[in-house]
Amino acid sequence: MVLPQSQLVLLALSQVFYATSVMLTLWIIDSGKRQYVPHLATIIAFGLLGFTAAGFVALPTAIVALIAYTTIATVYATLSEFWKRHVRYGAMLLGLLAGFHQVPGIVTVPLYSKWWEHGSTLLAFNFPLDKAYAGLLLGLIAAQFHPQKQNWRYIWLVPVGVGGLLLLVRLLGHPLQFTIPEYAAAFLFVNLMETCFAEELFFRGALQRELMLYLAPVPAIIIAAALFGLVHIHRGWEFVALATLSGLLYGFIYRRTGMLSLSVLSHFLVNVAWIMLFPSMGR
Repeated sequence: MVLPQSQLVLLALSQVFYATSVMLTLWIIDSGKRQYVPHLATIIAFGLLGFTAAGFVALPTAIVALIAYTTIATVYATLSEFWKRHVRYGAMLLGLLAGFHQVPGIVTVPLYSKWWEHGSTLLAFNFPLDKAYAGLLLGLIAAQFHPQKQNWRYIWLVPVGVGGLLLLVRLLGHPLQFTIPEYAAAFLFVNLMETCFAEELFFRGALQRELMLYLAPVPAIIIAAALFGLVHIHRGWEFVALATLSGLLYGFIYRRTGMLSLSVLSHFLVNVAWIMLFPSMGR
């Protein structure tokens, strides 16, 4: 597959808008700066329009998405609690469908090693737009929640929890083999900005917070973590168990620190460790 240079430049600019949207989303959620939600929706729209112009999002899908982003950014805060709840349920359902790539009208964006060169090398992995923009939709809603109280005293959970997971994997018999993946920068970008961001928005920023409206924090964290583990069933039961433990870690980090960005960071560190330290985990 060869893309013209103009299309590659447009894709690169769209990815910049997307990355900016991700960082702004996490900042608004953690800080409670809800007045910036309309600005966030505008940046999201620019990125989506760029991907649409590049031919990776069908126009009807883009129009529906833009209406959804605009409506949530301008109307959600004025709705009754009944309608807010149903909007959240609908967004989570959409996020689940996007996670399994069931949203029509979206083509996965191929990443290139040198996007500025005509006929650049196609990488071995792609940038799933459906999951990425479903995460931003959930982020727009989560950005309008009352922020959780921040507590930096529990930041130690990040290194201790991640270290504990790595030790457990080693004790399970997986060899420690330091490996740098090919096209590491692109891999890290996709994993942090799309995989970890979208999954944490769904399981912690949306599902866990929703469950905490009806349950105590601990069972809400456990249920969200168990469901997070089960979506990895295609990788075997050992990985399901490890993903569930990882989900517990991310959930407790979010609950104790009050910062979703730290649960995203922890998720990213664990994923990188699986790939770069325990490559047998990916087999």
